[in-house]
Amino acid sequence: MRTDPDGLPLLADRQRFLAAFRTVMAHRWPDATGDEAATVAAFAACRYFGVRFRPEANSARAWVARRPNPDVFEVWDHRADGFVWDFCQRLPDPALYQADGSGDARLRAASEAAMARITLLARLVHAEAAGIEPDCED
Repeated sequence: MRTDPDGLPLLADRQRFLAAFRTVMAHRWPDATGDEAATVAAFAACRYFGVRFRPEANSARAWVARRPNPDVFEVWDHRADGFVWDFCQRLPDPALYQADGSGDARLRAASEAAMARITLLARLVHAEAAGIEPDCED
């Protein structure tokens, strides 16, 4: 994964990925819930960036997270206004991004119910962001 000096994925790569994610989701699953969209985004980010991202949630929202070590918590809020992808500690309200059991259970249930669709869309987002042919059937 190419990174900026602070360790986040390279800004241009994050922006390219976000544009691909929004394009694919708008055409293929415009009514996805926040939980479903976070799961697609996390799966696609793993494929595109080559590191582990995971969906996380609390009772109010879902987001994509990367936790490369206990002191680092990277958040991408795909539903936030504007472009929110930074270390949690640098966000205006880090308390919004504290996972809890009820959010994680809700996220897990939504993901399990729609896994085939989530996997397909994650592959399509990755292909769009990378500028390659998808490795899956529509």
